[in-house]
Amino acid sequence: MKIVLASDSFKGSLSAEAVCTALETGLRRALPDAEIVKRPMADGGEGTLDAVCHALAAGQGLGARRKQALVRNAAGQSAEAGYALIKHGIYEAAMIEVAQIVGIEDAHNMAVLVGDRSGLRNHAPVRRQQRAHRRARRNGNLRPTKGRRHE
Repeated sequence: MKIVLASDSFKGSLSAEAVCTALETGLRRALPDAEIVKRPMADGGEGTLDAVCHALAAGQGLGARRKQALVRNAAGQSAEAGYALIKHGIYEAAMIEVAQIVGIEDAHNMAVLVGDRSGLRNHAPVRRQQRAHRRARRNGNLRPTKGRRHE
């Protein structure tokens, strides 16, 4: 009997590879003669980088080297995030796991307000002034201000 294990990660607890390994362990106890093939999956979020690296490790002529880089996370703090250099013949590409950068894998940073993540919250007074200026221009209520030109 051939069994294919194709699991996604269990968010916050097990990677897709760890889920497949745990399933394999249990299946081997019940079906010791079964041929078990592990194929970790991902839906494009966290764990995608690991799933792609695992799949490429089994391919011919393809290879992926997983690396770490120091980046700024969603809260603007320094954090380490994974990426892979994927080689196919003479071509090489990089795959970045954005889920690590934007905070999907970090419950603490998931609570960061969107305005804080983008750095725009600090510019709220400027944005309010710009909106008021556009509104006044649209309504025809714009008066020249000393030292500034308005169209």
